[in-house]
Order: sequence, then C-alpha cells, then structure tokens
Amino acid sequence: MGHRHLFSGAFDAIALVVVLSSYLLPLYAARFWFSWYTRDRHGKPLWRRIIGVTAAVLATCSIIWRFIFPVILHQHYLRVGSEDQAWWIISLRGIQIGVWLSAGGLLLALFALGKARVYAAVSSTIMGITYFVLFAIR
Repeated sequence: MGHRHLFSGAFDAIALVVVLSSYLLPLYAARFWFSWYTRDRHGKPLWRRIIGVTAAVLATCSIIWRFIFPVILHQHYLRVGSEDQAWWIISLRGIQIGVWLSAGGLLLALFALGKARVYAAVSSTIMGITYFVLFAIR
C-alpha cells in the first residue's frame, strides 16, 4: 500500500469533519452576535473594535454564502436543465467568493481582540477549508 492511499483516508476524514462543522457554524454565529450585542464593548481601542467587527462580518458572510450560492446554482440548473458551462462558471465564482470572504475574515482576525478574534479565526478557517473541499469535489 502506497503512501497516497494512507493519506487519502485522512484527508477524507478531515474534509468530512470540516464540512459537517460548517453546518453548525450558523449556530455559533448567532451566539457570537448575540453576545457581542449584549456585552460591554468599551475599553478597547476603536480601531481594534472596527477591525474585530469587520472580521466577524466577513466570517459571517462566508457562512451565509455557503448556503446561498448552492441555491443560485440550483436555480440556474432548473432554468437550463443541465450543468452547462455557465453553471460551472457560477460554481467556481461562488467558491471563489467564499474563499475570499474567509481569507479576509482570517486576515483581519489576526488584528482583532477577544471574542471577535476567536470567532472570525475559527469560522473563517473552517469555511475556507470547506470551500476548498467543495472545489475539490466539483
């Protein structure tokens, strides 16, 4: 048995865990935004708060986009009746948008503080890997 066969099972397991956890991220997002809204946000520099909120918004948009772009693909499929060239372009652009949203959230999470940093970093990482998995199976 070659080394590729050993690693493919590990990669499949990681992909399964990441994609399944992407379905739980909307609950984590709702919890984060509720706690962010209800807690005291003072005491941190304004620029750090702005970066933290922007990172959290990008991470949340990445999560939401994960559920919106398949609907767009499905609507195109219903209209055309097959997976034509436009369907593949929409699919790849949708994944590209998700990767960029995740990358932006992860980059800004490096400069954020507190719960916004943790939320944006965790969510963006999971969603980034999820989009790469979706790209691999397309």
